[in-house]
Amino acid sequence: MEPPPFLFQRSTRVSLLILTLQSLVFTRIPLLNYLGFEFSAATAPLLTLLTGLAVIRIASESKSAPDNSFAQSAKYFLKASIFVVPPFVIAATNAMIVRNCSFPEGLLYYIVVVLPALAFAVGLALLSLSASRSFPRTLFVLLWTAVLLHVPVVTFAGAQIFAFNPIIGAFPGLTYDETLTILPKLALYRISTLVTTALLISAAHMIEERRRRPGLRLLRSRKALAVGIWTLAVSAVLWQSERLGFSSSLNHIRETLGGVRETEHFTVLYPRQALTDAQADRLASLHEFYYERICKTLRVAPAGRITSSFYESPEQKSTLVGGGRTDFAKPWLWQLHLNLGSASQSLKHELTHVLAAEFGFPLVRIGMNSGLIEGLAVAVERESNGETLHRAAAQIVAAGIQPNLENVFSTFGFFRSHSAVSYTLAGSFCRYLIEEYGVSRFKVLYGSGSFLEAYRRPLQSLLPDWERRFRSVKLSQSDTIKALYFYDRPPIFTRECLRTIGNLNADARMALVDRRYEDARALAERSLSLARSTEAVFLQVQSLNRLGQYALALAAIDSARRDERMKSALVTLDLYAGDAWWALGDIARARSAYGSLLTYDLSAAWNEAAALRLTVISHFGRDIHVRNAFLLPAADSIRRSVFDSLLQRRPDDIFRYVRAQLSQKEEESERAVELLRDLRVFPYDVLNYQARRRLATAHIVLGEYERAKGALWESLNFTTHEVEIMKVEEGIERCVWLQRHKQANERF
Repeated sequence: MEPPPFLFQRSTRVSLLILTLQSLVFTRIPLLNYLGFEFSAATAPLLTLLTGLAVIRIASESKSAPDNSFAQSAKYFLKASIFVVPPFVIAATNAMIVRNCSFPEGLLYYIVVVLPALAFAVGLALLSLSASRSFPRTLFVLLWTAVLLHVPVVTFAGAQIFAFNPIIGAFPGLTYDETLTILPKLALYRISTLVTTALLISAAHMIEERRRRPGLRLLRSRKALAVGIWTLAVSAVLWQSERLGFSSSLNHIRETLGGVRETEHFTVLYPRQALTDAQADRLASLHEFYYERICKTLRVAPAGRITSSFYESPEQKSTLVGGGRTDFAKPWLWQLHLNLGSASQSLKHELTHVLAAEFGFPLVRIGMNSGLIEGLAVAVERESNGETLHRAAAQIVAAGIQPNLENVFSTFGFFRSHSAVSYTLAGSFCRYLIEEYGVSRFKVLYGSGSFLEAYRRPLQSLLPDWERRFRSVKLSQSDTIKALYFYDRPPIFTRECLRTIGNLNADARMALVDRRYEDARALAERSLSLARSTEAVFLQVQSLNRLGQYALALAAIDSARRDERMKSALVTLDLYAGDAWWALGDIARARSAYGSLLTYDLSAAWNEAAALRLTVISHFGRDIHVRNAFLLPAADSIRRSVFDSLLQRRPDDIFRYVRAQLSQKEEESERAVELLRDLRVFPYDVLNYQARRRLATAHIVLGEYERAKGALWESLNFTTHEVEIMKVEEGIERCVWLQRHKQANERF
């Protein structure tokens, strides 16, 4: 009796039902609830499993020996392609409920990810059937599992956090990156997937031929020739996988970056063309300084040597290890991977992850959940967004942001809130535990995840004591504004059109850096037309200002601020509004905008920018040359010439201050010292404080550590901010450390 058509077989209907149910579940999960890369990659594993089992069933039902020719394999593929329909229909239909900003791109991802995976499953199933007529399904499931396990093995054992895989296509890594630009490379990889599929089918055909004709000399057969050709093709891809961007290794990273510094505890890899020898030496010494401080804090003495890799740009980092804009550590491998531009902000945090490996959970050498892992690193940093941790936690609660504090220390609860909220609260709580009970108990908690084991108390009973600690902090109205600015934002994975908007904003950001202002404006406005995001608003306003379209910039600011969902995150638009009013000649409104930003006290950098402009417009607001020097876009080399001319005409200290900023960008430290010393006292303490901090930095670059300490001590006269005082104290400690090591080297 002939079996019923494939579509009407019970097992086929069950498989279609299973795929339908999975797709319905995906509609409830952010990032998987619309047709895109994540949906396609998540669909592929179950789809390929069901496809392979179905192909084995079909081929086994044949009364004659299985036909593993390419023509028959194509028929199997066409039959199994019915499995791609339910996921596609459900994802496409859900687009009516969940906005999909780029349906064509999502469709392209579905085709590129799912169809080659389907073909690979057909080839793997035929090979399993040919290799084991008794247990083909078992063999297929084992091979299918092994192929999937390639992803965690590669991302765990190697430097990279991404992986290309025949089943899911690509795994970009677990990061906070919004951008995803893997389609061209994924399409290239899928060609290699089809080549591998051809090898599997040829091998299956050859095995079957050998079974039917035992006396055949296979090495002289066409089947063997085909297997040889496809094997060479696959081998070539594997050989060139690093060059193609399909994989990466520490040796490949070292060769690509080119720069190496060896210290007592570190191998520091860096892009040779991006740093001078002196800069590379300072970067390496900063590692040793933080190493000594963190080891003392955590009371550890690691035995492993740490490899720290720095990348010239997020694009280079994304190509070599993945993660793009996300810095990360691999404690189990004693590795750090950071963008060069964020080294000073991220090095201490990521290094803490690696040094905490000494008491982390065995093998992976990390804490038992993200709250403990990130909380410890933030606790060692002792600040979050320019505030002490307990004050920052108090700001979050006072602003009405009420995350479930217990969830922060659960397996996945850490990611349910915006990252800034989770990091800050976890850091504050971990800091409290270390202050209250000591680091030894915390190390037990970090490795076990058990509050009962470490503190003889459950988490629920520890939280009220911690809350009383931070709720005692007195706050002002500006604290509420600051909290809303930093923390009142949606979790990254719940944002509408995350990938499309992220890619558009990244392109606009790059256009702005390249001074292609019309392109930047067009990209930002296209992003805003799809979904409102704060970054796109800022990119639009900056582009308009740099194009000299100040009235349009002010209109864009007013329009954005009418959106209550974004209003709190847009307070720094006051800087660009002030620039626009200044350019239009309305000094009073410019002063008001800059003054508002200064009262928010968001950060030393924002305060410096606002105070600098307030000082300039108070004396030179009507001077067209001064205004153009500050507002017109130009390369730094041109701006240096402009301010040199201003200093010749009007040797005011505020112009010396700006010229010193530009000198420090170019490592002109002697010139910076000349400009910054003996400055008059400005009307804003933030400028006096920053001037002395900048002077200290220039002295450190020149190796003048006593003078640097003097400048740092003097800066304390101009700040009462607790975090800034902590930074100054760390700077002084670093000068002492550098002096000690300089003297040791001289004696040696």
